[in-house]
Amino acid sequence: MCSCGCRPKNNNLHYLVGGKLNMEKITDKDKEDIRQITSAEEIMKFLGNGKTLNNKQFDEFMDNIKSGKEKFFKLTDKNKLIGIIGISEFLKYPSLTIALKKEEQGKGYLKKALELFAKEYNKNFFIIVKENNKKMLNIANKHFKYVGRRLLYGVKYVYIYEYSV
Repeated sequence: MCSCGCRPKNNNLHYLVGGKLNMEKITDKDKEDIRQITSAEEIMKFLGNGKTLNNKQFDEFMDNIKSGKEKFFKLTDKNKLIGIIGISEFLKYPSLTIALKKEEQGKGYLKKALELFAKEYNKNFFIIVKENNKKMLNIANKHFKYVGRRLLYGVKYVYIYEYSV
């Protein structure tokens, strides 16, 4: 294990070890697993515009990850995909996106995923939570600095929180 907490997996890839949760680089081999997450309505309703990604949007998302335009990682537990976590610009904020598979929610992965991501990203970032995401609002209100709220797409509010490293 290196000093930053990384554990070499092969010559080109490393991952951060977090007890039972690992944060690994997304590769082409992960495409179909990631597609399952981005096509799940029960997950995507809380992210971005609230809609699942069509094939073109999904391919663009994967291309952005591959090029480094968006910094996303897969979250795994014993090589089983739990979800994805990453940062992209949203509402002019470096905004965190975390999408856990429905069956993996409520198992304590969120806190560890945030710790792993903060260690890798090493800068403050924002968490933007839609008003209909009651579970995440409850978590954010307890653990993050409230910044404000904004009207999104003219119909729903989002609440903005800061995560300080």
